[in-house]
Amino acid sequence: MMARPIDQEPRLTATPAMPAASASAPASADASLDLPSFDDVEAAARRIEGQAHRTPVLTSRTVDERLGARVFFKCENFQRMGAFKFRGAFNALS
Repeated sequence: MMARPIDQEPRLTATPAMPAASASAPASADASLDLPSFDDVEAAARRIEGQAHRTPVLTSRTVDERLGARVFFKCENFQRMGAFKFRGAFNALS
């Protein structure tokens, strides 16, 4: 599959709306938030090295103009099997 150059528009498709949050969800997400450190990210990168494909970052002039901001699309759908969660899943299992 060939990556589309940055100056071409990506095709965007509609996705179903996200389900409403359950009543049991915490009111504040940061109450249980445990962010990874930079060292954690580097260690994860070493674990998945050679396993995950390097995927392109694309932009869309149309999206940028409509939002009034520069938007970058990290195309993880070009990952093996089209899996968006490949990096995290492989890191968790290794």
